[in-house]
Amino acid sequence: MQQQPPPDSTRLCVTPQSLLWSLSASWAPSSPRTSSGRRTSALLSLHDLYASRTLRRAGKIVADPSHPEHKVFVPLPSGRRLRSIRTKTSLHLNSFFPSATGLINKARDPH
Repeated sequence: MQQQPPPDSTRLCVTPQSLLWSLSASWAPSSPRTSSGRRTSALLSLHDLYASRTLRRAGKIVADPSHPEHKVFVPLPSGRRLRSIRTKTSLHLNSFFPSATGLINKARDPH
């Protein structure tokens, strides 16, 4: 027999905030708690979280010459910055490789 889904009154309500809060508990286990059990440390902004994870992933690709997309991260002749990828659509402009190249160039820029 198949089980019936629970009635609407017993379903969990998941909001983006509750999802982010529950995910933050997995990467910040040592933060102090209040008497109600909630964590008190400030969470990283979504932009900072995205930037750190993108830089980590791009660093692994750059370090592995056998990776299929290793050739995407080509340095300019000066060697200080990476060549930016030219795209014609915003779909490709907002994808991983152009944003990772921009983040790497920004991280390397001394200003």
